[in-house]
Amino acid sequence: MENATGLIIRKLTATFVVTAVASIMLAAYHVLGDRGSGVQYHFGTQLMEWSFIYAMYIGAIVLIYGNAVSIGITWARNKWFERQAWLAVGEVR
Repeated sequence: MENATGLIIRKLTATFVVTAVASIMLAAYHVLGDRGSGVQYHFGTQLMEWSFIYAMYIGAIVLIYGNAVSIGITWARNKWFERQAWLAVGEVR
């Protein structure tokens, strides 16, 4: 069984990675998709600004809702299923 510290570190790492990837992708879509409105400069600055804005909202949603669902599924799996390798993607031992 995994200890609580390892679980928290794993969940927070997944939250950070999902938030960063999703916010950068949405910001890039927003900044690069808005090219038809004239000449724009400072794409890097706009990308950082929009990714920060998206990260605030995406991070809050993933941190609260995503981790609650993930912990609930992990709890249900440990409670109702005996430990089998085909149920866990990254925990095969």
